Amino acid sequence: MTKQELTQEINRHEKTIIACCEERDRLKSVLHEIECNDENIRLQEFRDSIEKNGFESIKAMDMDQQFDYIDDVANALNLKTCIYSAFDHDLDEIAYEGKCTLFHEGWEDEEYTEIAENPTWLDIWKFADIAIHKVDDGHHVFLEDVFTGKFANFIHISMGS
Repeated sequence: MTKQELTQEINRHEKTIIACCEERDRLKSVLHEIECNDENIRLQEFRDSIEKNGFESIKAMDMDQQFDYIDDVANALNLKTCIYSAFDHDLDEIAYEGKCTLFHEGWEDEEYTEIAENPTWLDIWKFADIAIHKVDDGHHVFLEDVFTGKFANFIHISMGS
């Protein structure tokens, strides 16, 4: 096999690999939409109940009402470990515009990451609930905020104790 033939063969395989990765990402996105459908319906029910009770958002509630609302959502969505305390943000509010990598680091330098696109605060909460288990950090369980790191699309999850 000549060098040119070998290069062509490599390029053909690279194109196949790229196509497979794109298809995998597309299928994961479809699966995510299917899995989130029930959660989105339940979240919409919670949003409706906020508005029925005369509130525009979680920000307009007093602290006891915020805790009750968050507790109801956590129970409905089976979020058992992470406690949502980012009360400046509604759950359906976009936390970061565009594609990004969510990142959480535990005490022993364990890391947990996940790729997301236009994650809402609910997506961040679900990520943090999983991340706490993955990095074995039962001390920092309060989701407080997100911030960008060294790279613009690298989103650090700020957890408190």
